[in-house]
Amino acid sequence: MTFRDYLLSSSISDTLDVWELKDLGHQTAQRIVRASDPLQSMQEINQNFPSIVSSLSRMKLNESVKEEILANQRMIPPGKSLMALNGALLNIEDIDLFL
Repeated sequence: MTFRDYLLSSSISDTLDVWELKDLGHQTAQRIVRASDPLQSMQEINQNFPSIVSSLSRMKLNESVKEEILANQRMIPPGKSLMALNGALLNIEDIDLFL
């Protein structure tokens, strides 16, 4: 979490309205994808979520990010898994993580 995010989140009331949470998942994904170190960003968000949720909810959502997420959700039905490596689909049944 950047110092700016901390200051923004601490200066705003902790109470969020329901409409502010509508795109929170998309906003979080956008922040992670656009970070210079996405894995570090994901870790920071997971560990500090309550303290940065208000700054995430105020982040302007890029419509192209939202459209891409929705397209991916339409491609993979709920409850199904998909694994891709460099754009190539892998059969999950053929992978043994313990080899």
